[in-house]
Amino acid sequence: MKIDPYDVRGAHASQMGGPDSQNRLQDGIHILRNISMLGQLGLSLIMPVLLCMFACSYLSRRFGIWVYIPGFILGIGAGFMTAYKVYLSVIRKNTSKQSRDGIGFNQHL
Repeated sequence: MKIDPYDVRGAHASQMGGPDSQNRLQDGIHILRNISMLGQLGLSLIMPVLLCMFACSYLSRRFGIWVYIPGFILGIGAGFMTAYKVYLSVIRKNTSKQSRDGIGFNQHL
């Protein structure tokens, strides 16, 4: 029985390095990119609150415990502001990427 190296009847598309394996690779990259953006969004929400709480712990020694209330409110506001800026940058990057993908090499606007 002779084996033909060009016979691909029993091979799966991912074993051949075809378009299916490329799609899986692109999906994996897309998932990792989204997970990293979710982590960045979480950090941009929590870090301003933590920084304001540390500043309030320093100020509470001098002015009293009431400093935590405005510090917490300012921290939440700053966290949402930075998270909104991260969201806008992600949206801006995605829309510019989509507009670039729509035009080919020999197509015009």
